[in-house]
Amino acid sequence: MANPTQMVILKNSAFLLALIFKANTTCPNSTPSAHKK
Repeated sequence: MANPTQMVILKNSAFLLALIFKANTTCPNSTPSAHKK
């Protein structure tokens, strides 16, 4: 099983990926510089 630290990292990365995906799908051209960092 994954240790608590790995679980936190996985949860945080999944949350960030969801935010990025949501931002890209809802406003793909409003802030291009933010998505290309």
